[in-house]
Amino acid sequence: YRYDGVTAVVAKGDKIFRENIQTGDSTLLAMYDLPLLHGNPTTALVQPNAIVITKAIALKYFGKTEVLDETLSLSSFSGARQDFVIKGVLDEFPKNSITNIWHNTEENQIFMPTNGITFFNRASLENWASVYIPTYVELQKGAKKSEVEVALNQLINKYAPASIKENLALELVSLENYYWESNQGAVKKMVYALLGITFFILFMASVNFINISIGSSASRLKEIGIRKLLGSAKRQLIYQFLTESVALSLISMLLSLFFYEITKPFFSEILGKKILSLSDLPPWAIVIPISISFLIGLLSGSYPAFVLSSHDSLSAIKGKWKSIKENLFFKRALITTQFGVTIFVFVGAVVISQQINYFTSKDLGFDKESVLSFGLPRDWTPKGVASMEVIRNEMARLPQVREASLSYEIPSGGYGFSANLYLVGKDSTQAVSAKFLQTDEKYAETYQLAMLAGKFFQSQYDSTHLVVTEKTTKVLGFENAADALGQAIKIQNDPRTYHIGGILKDFHFESMREEITPTAFFNIKFTNTYRFMSLKVETKDLKNTLASIEQKFHALLPDAPFEFSFVDNSVQKLYENETRLGKAAQIATILALAIVFLGILGVVSLATSRKIKEIGIRKVLGASIPSIIFLFLKEFFVIIGIAVVVISPLAYWFMQNWLHSYPYRINLSVDLFVYVYVTLTLLVCVLVGLQAGKAAVANPVSSLRSE
Repeated sequence: YRYDGVTAVVAKGDKIFRENIQTGDSTLLAMYDLPLLHGNPTTALVQPNAIVITKAIALKYFGKTEVLDETLSLSSFSGARQDFVIKGVLDEFPKNSITNIWHNTEENQIFMPTNGITFFNRASLENWASVYIPTYVELQKGAKKSEVEVALNQLINKYAPASIKENLALELVSLENYYWESNQGAVKKMVYALLGITFFILFMASVNFINISIGSSASRLKEIGIRKLLGSAKRQLIYQFLTESVALSLISMLLSLFFYEITKPFFSEILGKKILSLSDLPPWAIVIPISISFLIGLLSGSYPAFVLSSHDSLSAIKGKWKSIKENLFFKRALITTQFGVTIFVFVGAVVISQQINYFTSKDLGFDKESVLSFGLPRDWTPKGVASMEVIRNEMARLPQVREASLSYEIPSGGYGFSANLYLVGKDSTQAVSAKFLQTDEKYAETYQLAMLAGKFFQSQYDSTHLVVTEKTTKVLGFENAADALGQAIKIQNDPRTYHIGGILKDFHFESMREEITPTAFFNIKFTNTYRFMSLKVETKDLKNTLASIEQKFHALLPDAPFEFSFVDNSVQKLYENETRLGKAAQIATILALAIVFLGILGVVSLATSRKIKEIGIRKVLGASIPSIIFLFLKEFFVIIGIAVVVISPLAYWFMQNWLHSYPYRINLSVDLFVYVYVTLTLLVCVLVGLQAGKAAVANPVSSLRSE
C-alpha cells in the first residue's frame, strides 16, 4: 500500500472546509481492515473519481451516514473543482498510524484512490525519486526481514534510475518500532515514565497499607493470647490475618476500578488518547488488578499473621512484643523508601516543568507572538502566485495588520523538502544536507528573522538566488557567515548554479528536540508553491481584529474557508508529549505527597496513641508543647535525611540522562534539589506538628487517670 497526502478545500452547498485527504491504492481498506458502515472495501477505491469518508465527515456535510453515491466537491492546487463520488463510509475508529502518518497533522478523514491523485497535479506514486511517499508492505507469515530486504533491494537495482541506485539503501522498519523510536523516542519515554509513575504510586500506597497493618496489629496481641488460650491453632490465626488483609485489599481494588471509570475522561485528556472503559478491556485484563490485590494483601498480612501468631499466650496477654525492635526498623525502612520515592518523583516533576518552560520561553530566533496563519486556496501557477500576492497586499493594508507573508511552510515543525548543497568547485560527494523553505520576500519581516548579511529576497534577486542560515554557511566551510555572501553553490541533481543573496541568523524552525539544521530559502515566485498566509497583527482588541481579518478574507476569497491558528499555539503543539508528561509528573507528585502524608498521619497517630501516657508524664514534669512535637519530628528528620542522601545521586543521574536526549536543555542545579527538600520538610513539619500537637495540648490528667 502506497501513501501520499494532501489538503484541499471540500464543499457541499454552503458548507466549505479545508480537509486532510489521504491518497492510497485499492488495498487500503482491506489491508488494514478499516471498518466500513457502508460500501465494499475491495471496490470502494477503484474508480478515479471515488472517495471514502469517515462517519464524522458524513455527518459534517450531510447530517447522516447513508450517503453512498452522494458527491463532494474538491478543489485542486490549480483552482479547478471536481465532484468526487462517495463509495464508502467508515465507522468510528481510534487514531492510528495509517490514517495519521504525520504526527504533526490533523487526522485524515477523506480517502482517495491513487489513480485520482493527478487531479492535484501531484507526481505519480510510481515515481522512484519521491521520498515523501511511504510504502507499507504486509509480509507473509514466517517471512524473514533480511530476505525481504534483499528482494526489495534487487527490485531497486533492476528498475530504479541510476541516481536512486547509487544513493538509496532500503531497510525495513516495523510500524511498532518506527513509532516507538521516532520523535527522539518521545512515545517510549512517555510509556516508561507512566509505567514508572504507576509502579511508584502503587508501591507507596502498599507501603502505607503494610505499615499501618503492622502498627495496628500490636493492639491485637491480647486478642491473640486469649484466642490461643481458648484453643485456637496457629494456622487459624494465620488464616484469619491473611484473610482480613486480602479482603481489605480486594475491596480497595473494587474502589479503584470505580475511580478508574469516573476519572477516565480526565486522564484521557492528559494523555491525548482515549482510555478504554472496563467493559472494553479484554477479559484477561482483570487478572492484573486481582493478582496485585492478592499480592499486596498477602504482604501486608504476612507480618502479623506469622510473627504475632508465634508469640506465646502469656506474653501476648500481657501485651509484650518481643520483636519490637525489628518491627520499628522494618517500618522505618519502609517509610524511608517511601520518602525516597516521593523525592524522586518530586524532582522529576520540577525538572520536566522547567524543561517545558525552557522550550516555551526560550528565544527561538523568530517572533511567534501575535502571528496568525491560515490556509489558502492553491493555484500553483505564476498567475496564481501573482494573484495571491495581490490578496496578501490587500490584507496588509488592514490597520490591524502590521505585516503579511505568503509561504509554503510555517514554524510548526515541518519543512518542505531536503536537498544536498555544495560550493561550486568543490567535490559534490562532500555535499551537506539542508532543509528548504519556500517563502515570499515578506517572510523575514513578518517573523522578525534577523539578517546577518545581504537581503531577504529583494527585487533584484532572480530565481538563482537563495537565502541561507548561519548554520548553512558554517557547514559549507565559512568561519565568518558574511564571507558566504555572493558565493556560488550547487544543489545535487539540479543543473542550475545558485548564489547566496542573504544570510539569516539561526532560528528554531523545528522543535528543540532537534538540533538546528542547515536551512535555505527559495522564493515562491520561482517555485509557484504556497500554502499559508501569515499575518502579524495587533492584539489590543483581538476580537475586532479577527473579525476585520475574516471579513476581508471572505471579501477577497468568497469560496474559501477561513480557518486560522496562532503560530505560538502551533509551536506549543510541538511539545505536546513533554506537556503531557509534565502534567502526569505533577499529578504523580500530588498523589505521592498525599500518599506519603497519609502514611505519616497513620504512623504518627499510632505513635501518639501508644505514647499518650509518656506525653502526659512529660507535661507533668514540665515539658513544653514544642519539645513534645519535636520528639516526633526528629525521627522524620532522620528519615528524610537518609532518603535525601540515598536518592539524590539516583535522581540526578536519571534526570540528567533524560535531559541529555534534548540538544537544548536546562542545567540541573543544587537550587532545584534544595527547593524540593525544603518544601517536603516544611510540609512534613506542618503535618506532624498538627497531629502531634493535638496530643501535646491534651490534659495530662486524662491520659494518666488509669495509672
